[in-house]
Amino acid sequence: MLFHRKSHWKNKLMSPHIIFLSQSTLTGSSHLCGTRLCHEIAHAWFGLAIGARDWTEEWLSEGFATHLEDVFWAQAQQLAPHEAQEQQELRAHLRWYRLRDETRNSPEEMQVLRPSKEKTGHVSDSGASVIKHGLNPEKTFMQVHYLKGYFLLRFLARRLGEEAYFSFLRKFVHTFHGQLILSQDFLQMLLEDIPEGKRLELSVENIFQDWLESSGIPKFPRLLEPLGLPRLPCHSNAKPSESLGPSSASVAAYSVDKDLCCKLTKPAVKTTRSSASVAAYSVDKDLCCKLTKPAVKTTRIPVHRQLKSFVTRESRSAGEAFIPQSVVFELQVMKWLQANRRPRKRKRRENEEVFEKLLPDQLILLLECLLEQKTLNARTLQSLQRTYQLHDQDAEVRHRWCELIIKHKYARAYKDVERFLQEDQAMGIYLYGELMVSEDARQQQLARKCFELAKEQMDRASAEVVAEMLF
Repeated sequence: MLFHRKSHWKNKLMSPHIIFLSQSTLTGSSHLCGTRLCHEIAHAWFGLAIGARDWTEEWLSEGFATHLEDVFWAQAQQLAPHEAQEQQELRAHLRWYRLRDETRNSPEEMQVLRPSKEKTGHVSDSGASVIKHGLNPEKTFMQVHYLKGYFLLRFLARRLGEEAYFSFLRKFVHTFHGQLILSQDFLQMLLEDIPEGKRLELSVENIFQDWLESSGIPKFPRLLEPLGLPRLPCHSNAKPSESLGPSSASVAAYSVDKDLCCKLTKPAVKTTRSSASVAAYSVDKDLCCKLTKPAVKTTRIPVHRQLKSFVTRESRSAGEAFIPQSVVFELQVMKWLQANRRPRKRKRRENEEVFEKLLPDQLILLLECLLEQKTLNARTLQSLQRTYQLHDQDAEVRHRWCELIIKHKYARAYKDVERFLQEDQAMGIYLYGELMVSEDARQQQLARKCFELAKEQMDRASAEVVAEMLF
């Protein structure tokens, strides 16, 4: 395993006998390096032992590696099944944010995983084939083939049953080892090996239509939902119960798991907010994640304290000695949102609020949730930085932190953005665009200064992309 220079535009790369990782994966905890390494190990099967016959179908390499990354990482950490499941749901939610943002900000034709459709795999008389969009510089930095491919495989595994799916996958690798394949090779063998799939109205044709030959994000069945996470409609014609993703309108409306959710839905009676706000977590049978506002103005007790009290009480009555990590995370999101809404004139001791330590993926998701907020005050940003020591976290966390700094023009932390653009050049391309789009003179000056310092170390493709943003 080798670590390549920080300016290289790829964070990771797999070859038959060696794995390349960016130096950016070494900062912070071992989490980022571990997950990237698992991704590259997965390429030993999908990418090397089995490859895509038509490279426009690169999802066959990257989608599989992303899906297996979580399985390998859970094994490496020796997680219990329920812990592995919880971690995988959290990572699914993070990937949803990335895919959602990418489909919002990229041309539709670049979001199609099988762009050549029925001509996929065809070669000319001379033996040449054309990679559609292969010369488009934007494609280099897109992750849609990673993420959309991942969600397709996640959908299939959950629809057909994970045990049956992974049993088939072993058979598939054995059958096609050393060969180049097309999407239909995988899908046809899958549906033939697992007959239940046809009874579930799955076919190669409808998977092509819904997943591989369409732009945007397909209508996600409820089976795909990350449990206990908020949702966002996908297609404009998608019904709420058919979509996956966080609600940008109400990040605070995080539901607890289904058992707790059901206990939080007793009909509210005329009473004060102190007892009614827990019951105000209404449980829509399909969504299980909508927070209803109290009908009248009442005494206000922070909902996160009531929720924590309720969950602790219920856990004790069930003989449990802990609160699930998903609930711990939800409590932290609520506390940060309430802290940000706290009026400046009301003097409170900062040490009254205690924030729990978060796992790396939870911390990334917290920052993603806060990025959805229209405004964050300087006190909240300062407290975030101090609480989680964000400047010492891994590159994924620090990237989100830099996005928050830029969005809210938090000048006291501009040095963190400058450091990121210098030390994590491969991951910083997007931030140059954010600095310029803000139309803030100081931020634009910062972008040009960092580029002047870094451009000699950057690879030519990255330098050209950044130069187009800046000049």
